[in-house]
Amino acid sequence: MNLLRKLTINEIYQTGAHKVKVMPKVVTVESVLSELNGFSSVPVGIDLNTKEFCKFNFEETKVLPILYSQFSDSNDFIYSLLNLLSNVPNTKSIVLDADNVFDANMVPSQCHFDGFEAVIPAIIQEIQSNTQGTNFIIQINGISKIRDKLGDATEQYITALSKCIIDSPNSHLIISDNYSTYKLLQVETWYSDIVDHKQGIWVGPGIDMQILFNTGNLSAEIKNSSAPDIAYVITKTNAIVIKRITASKEEENNEK
Repeated sequence: MNLLRKLTINEIYQTGAHKVKVMPKVVTVESVLSELNGFSSVPVGIDLNTKEFCKFNFEETKVLPILYSQFSDSNDFIYSLLNLLSNVPNTKSIVLDADNVFDANMVPSQCHFDGFEAVIPAIIQEIQSNTQGTNFIIQINGISKIRDKLGDATEQYITALSKCIIDSPNSHLIISDNYSTYKLLQVETWYSDIVDHKQGIWVGPGIDMQILFNTGNLSAEIKNSSAPDIAYVITKTNAIVIKRITASKEEENNEK
């Protein structure tokens, strides 16, 4: 028997079905909050294979790419993730929302929708002058659109921001974008030097159409799945399929 064969989506749902743990239909931020342990252990969902909390270690990657093919899936996940991270003590989130998807009052953070030529240097200054041990989460929605706004100066601004974050022990950068536009940016040398695509998160369906993240351990059926709230956590060793956290408050019966 080949113990290394790829699991199908049905096997993933069935694996561990005999356990006491059950898979909720909705994984709310509130339901995972007790598992949050700083930035080294952030529960982003539930592993569909083990039915255990899937915890992402933000300490291992200072710049995290979150990619998607469907806009609505990513918006909900980013919103949920920022709200979850706001529960880490002494944390400040700053969103550069080039996609204009968030209302300024939606997330516990500062939201900037334009004027990035002034905003980015101000963020760098705030991080560099931080003497209070504040944790900074800088989240960019639609980096390809920021490039459209900044033009040839994009490399200068984003490189300076990422270097500042990498040099700061309490800062992290989350970059989210649609894969179809993001892939045009990631082939540029200056950008590929900033982002390590050995780790990241893919939200929603469509991961079978991309070649950026390594998903070789997943079967074609899993990669083609359109299961509700599905996401893929990419680590240095494999890809993990999860039911992601969501902003939904809906109470539903558990899956059997």
